[in-house]
Amino acid sequence: MDTKALRQKVLDLAIRGKLVPQDPNDEPASVLLERIRQQKQQMVKDGKLKAKDIKNDTIIFVGEDNLHYEKFADGSVKCIEEELPFDLPEGWAWERLSNLASFSGGKTPSTSCSEYWNGDTLWVTSKDMKSKYITSSQLRLSALGTEQMQMYQPDTLLLVTRSGILRHTLPVAILKESATINQDLKAIILYMPQLAEYIYVCLRACLISQRVRIGEIGFLSCKAKSRSNPDGLQGFLTQSGRKICRQGGRGEMLNRLLYKMNHLRTYSGVFQGMAQLIHFHR
Repeated sequence: MDTKALRQKVLDLAIRGKLVPQDPNDEPASVLLERIRQQKQQMVKDGKLKAKDIKNDTIIFVGEDNLHYEKFADGSVKCIEEELPFDLPEGWAWERLSNLASFSGGKTPSTSCSEYWNGDTLWVTSKDMKSKYITSSQLRLSALGTEQMQMYQPDTLLLVTRSGILRHTLPVAILKESATINQDLKAIILYMPQLAEYIYVCLRACLISQRVRIGEIGFLSCKAKSRSNPDGLQGFLTQSGRKICRQGGRGEMLNRLLYKMNHLRTYSGVFQGMAQLIHFHR
């Protein structure tokens, strides 16, 4: 049984809005995206963001010709139809990841200074990126070492951008404890942390289906066998579904389904598990 192919298919259906029936009464994604834009404006007023952090934000919309366009900060408009890999259900919308999150990196405190190490603060490296959720790290920083670092809060997405592990995989994870990171990782700090599960699924689906090549959807590529290009990540187009902040419905069903797939060994078990999960959703 090819559980990997089945897992890929389920993720692909999920990001296309085809895993479960769509509810026409759900809030359109466009309303949520507008709420995020307003939230970012308020964060600028409150001093939590700088004006330069949002000056390059864009707006994607559907024109009268039913094609997708992107409006830039300078007022120019460009058709982006060729960038879109598939059609979305009614009420869903495309959005740049850079409009939903900011990006940052980490570093390594001096290893020759013992006072910086063996404390309580997580210091996440590529060696820790072995599961969906990050709750611990092999090495930890002291309070003194932590003072030199940027702290990332739970529901921050982490992506490996420089490591030998990139020769065979591109790890993505969700931080569940406050932590620092080293220079091999990039942090994707969502303006609305509730989106972490959904964005994680979108990224995993694109990685598993190998839609990470340059020019396909503007994501990122691998360089020199062990380095990825994080700059391309900011242009990544993610599809925003209806009610994507809801954690107890479709997102929970998808998590349960993928969990079951890791343990199923027969086709009958797969279909039985899928039927039970879909019934649970309804």
